[in-house]
Amino acid sequence: IYAKAAEVMVENEAEITLRKQTREFWIETLPTPQASGLVQLRLETPPVTAVNSVKYYDSAGVQQTLSTGAYSFIADGNPPLVCIDYYQLPVGLALPYASIAFRKQDEWRVNYTCGIVGTGTNQAGDSTLPELAQLAIMELVAYWYRDREAFAAQAKPTGPYAGLINNLRWRGYP
Repeated sequence: IYAKAAEVMVENEAEITLRKQTREFWIETLPTPQASGLVQLRLETPPVTAVNSVKYYDSAGVQQTLSTGAYSFIADGNPPLVCIDYYQLPVGLALPYASIAFRKQDEWRVNYTCGIVGTGTNQAGDSTLPELAQLAIMELVAYWYRDREAFAAQAKPTGPYAGLINNLRWRGYP
């Protein structure tokens, strides 16, 4: 139980996704397009390995799947981006939807896969997490074991742990 809690804390602190998982990003309205006509959506749980679908509600309030030709995916961006081509959106789909009286919540949804590793194990049967992540998890569990009151207060160690988290951190943007 300590190891799983530490893994979640390491993910949150380093702003990364360690294990492969499918997530969904949603936004009520698309941001204003850039001069090029691209609308950029930032996926905040790197590394993102695939975009599975982009869905939206049409003018009749029915959920539709956006054609893969209408968006691109930049996996190595910092952060990873889904770029929707405003000029390839279906006819009648206009921004910023101010005139639509029946607006749906979560109007745009991006379903994507993220994570550093899959769910497999190496030959020794250990986790396939990167060594730095394993060290950070072990450091955190050891800290909680040494100072049991700190676990209840969600405290975290400094020193080596902070250095490991900084090395694991994915992004360098504000």
